[in-house]
Amino acid sequence: MTARDRSLLTYIDLASVRVYAPIGVDPQERRVGAWYSVDVRIYYNAKDAMYSDAINHAINYATVESIIRQEMAQPCALIENAAYRIYTALVNRFAHINEGRLRVTKLRPPMAGSTASATFSIEW
Repeated sequence: MTARDRSLLTYIDLASVRVYAPIGVDPQERRVGAWYSVDVRIYYNAKDAMYSDAINHAINYATVESIIRQEMAQPCALIENAAYRIYTALVNRFAHINEGRLRVTKLRPPMAGSTASATFSIEW
């Protein structure tokens, strides 16, 4: 590791994970479901992964996507609840996450007007 490597800020991004999920305040929304998009950025020390080229030193983004899909599949009223469950599952699964950002977006929410989406974000 070089001195310059010590200052690297490393993270992974998953962008626009599209999920059909039973989330909504109205019981009909939970029965029928709607489309959501989830974005996550996870900061962690990836230096071992960069040097070793071994998946066991990295955060496996396929596992991250699986966690997102599992948590979004759980019926609830609020995207805030779904986002918190995803956050909790990620930090419990990957202890070496330093910080991150998570956005859960409901595409075409059932509101009067022409709102394209509604998003809830968590940063830690």
